[in-house]
Amino acid sequence: MSLQRVLDTGWTGFHGGIGDDAVAHTATTDLINLLDTVEVPIIVVRRDLRIACYNKAAGDVLGLSPLHIGRASRDISVLAGSPRLEQQCSHVLSSGIESRVNLHDGDR
Repeated sequence: MSLQRVLDTGWTGFHGGIGDDAVAHTATTDLINLLDTVEVPIIVVRRDLRIACYNKAAGDVLGLSPLHIGRASRDISVLAGSPRLEQQCSHVLSSGIESRVNLHDGDR
């Protein structure tokens, strides 16, 4: 995977933490490729609820771009309309219990 493809698909923050280790690079590339094949939007947020990275589906469906990396979810118009997103992320972070929630915006 080229660095430009990583930058174009929203994995900048995810990819940036792998260092120079060839094994880590291969594993990260494989994970990025796998997540980009999933047709469900996936957004990874940091503990401060800022966007860390996202998959291709999230970019396509939600209109996310690499410019959204590092921004708070509430500051991104398509995500700001869903206060449940921030509540859910805060709950998972404080409880340590994994969960899945479907958030819809109209037909999306």
